Amino acid sequence: AGSGSRSSADAHATGSNFADDNPPFWYSFAYGPVKFVVLCTEHDVSQGSRQYEWLQATLQAVDRCATPWLVVLQHRPMYVVFPHKSNVIVGDHLRDFLEGLFLEYKVDLVLSGHVHSNFRTCSVAHMACTPDGSGITHIVMGTGGHKLSEIEDEQRLWMRSAVLDHGF
Repeated sequence: AGSGSRSSADAHATGSNFADDNPPFWYSFAYGPVKFVVLCTEHDVSQGSRQYEWLQATLQAVDRCATPWLVVLQHRPMYVVFPHKSNVIVGDHLRDFLEGLFLEYKVDLVLSGHVHSNFRTCSVAHMACTPDGSGITHIVMGTGGHKLSEIEDEQRLWMRSAVLDHGF
C-alpha cells in the first residue's frame, strides 16, 4: 500500500480506496436474454452510497420479459473460501449490503474472482443452501497467479463444486 492509501478491508468497512468523482466504475448492459450488472467492489457499496443507489435503481428497472436472466459481475466474492482476514471482512461487507438486494430482485448468478480458487456455490442465501431458484448461484473464477486458496470444511456447506488447480 502506498502513502495515504488504506487496506482493502479498511476501505470496505468505511467506504472506498478511490474518490467517487472518477468515471463510473459500475455499469450495466443487455446481451441477448441476459442483463449484466457490473459492480466495483473497490468502491463503497453500503446503503446510501452512489453505487448502491444506482444498483437499486438498475435492478428495479430490469425488464425480465426482455432479459429474463440477471447476472452480476464483481471482482471480489461475497462467499469467500480463503480465510485471510481482509477477504472475510470484505465478503461479509458485500453480503451485508448486497445480498438482500440481489435476493429481492432475483439475481440468478454472481460471477467474481479475486481469491485463487475456482468454485460454484449451491443456490445460496445467508450462508445456507436453498431450494434451486430461491437463492443465488455464485461462481468464483480465480485460478491463476498466486498460491491457490484452500477450502475449509464449513465452507463446503454452501459449495456445489470446487477445483483447486491453476486454470491455465
